[in-house]
Amino acid sequence: FAERYPGPQFGIEGTRRLSGVASGPLIGTIIKPSVGLSPEATAEMVDALCRGGIDFIKDDEKLMSPGYSPIEARIAAIMPVIHDHEQKTGKKVMYAFGISAADPDTMMRNHDLVVAAGGNGAVININSIGVGGMSFLRKRSALCLHAHRNGWDILTRHPGLGMQFRAYQKIWRLLGVDQFQINGIRAKYWEPDESFVRSFHDVAEPIFSEADRPLPVVCSGQWGGQAVETYQRTGRTLDLMYLGGGGIHGHPMGASAGVTAIRQAWEAAESDIDLDTYAQSHPELAASLAKWG
Repeated sequence: FAERYPGPQFGIEGTRRLSGVASGPLIGTIIKPSVGLSPEATAEMVDALCRGGIDFIKDDEKLMSPGYSPIEARIAAIMPVIHDHEQKTGKKVMYAFGISAADPDTMMRNHDLVVAAGGNGAVININSIGVGGMSFLRKRSALCLHAHRNGWDILTRHPGLGMQFRAYQKIWRLLGVDQFQINGIRAKYWEPDESFVRSFHDVAEPIFSEADRPLPVVCSGQWGGQAVETYQRTGRTLDLMYLGGGGIHGHPMGASAGVTAIRQAWEAAESDIDLDTYAQSHPELAASLAKWG
């Protein structure tokens, strides 16, 4: 299988290079245009997040190209914001557009639209496009591919269909995903913490070489309160993406403060300082703890 398929094109090192984050966890978020946001409203949120220091933003995985937010219009609204921020700061925030489609030709058309606009990321619904679709895309892709495993709960929980993540993730890594969502500590979905920890270590373990390791993406109900335990239980590594949705957008001081609060939580984790102590001199983290702690 490894001889036939190319593996990750970017992986951990490539993701860091493209996003300009040389060290530490990449802090990311999800925007939910699938709830009805127009491309213009989405771009306004992207602007606020870029000003707040975000590293990575992705479309909600359920979003394809609906009438109220077709992918062409979304790219046209968002990429100028990304480029403007890059011109001002030197940092190009990675935005992963949802390019998945049942028709591989449509998926590649979506891919080409992102590339033509200067984008560098895409979120892929791997269970929806399947092994063949992923192989087709990876052989032609110029984008960093962020794997969303929607439908995984059915595949692993059902007694007649079950597959452990340890086996499942090897297939997708060798096919070529660069970033892999794996839930997180105290996730909002069903998966127990012990299962997440095993998944993290599975993804971090080379199959044949360091080059086939994707960036682990910690997600699902993350707001910073889980940062210390995540750091301690995943081998005290900073090679990960920490993806917060409501934990950023729902911050009482605004989304920019939500990004800052998560960074502060990771600073506390790396320094072996408990969050309550660190929050005494970091108001954004203190506000997070007051709301969600």
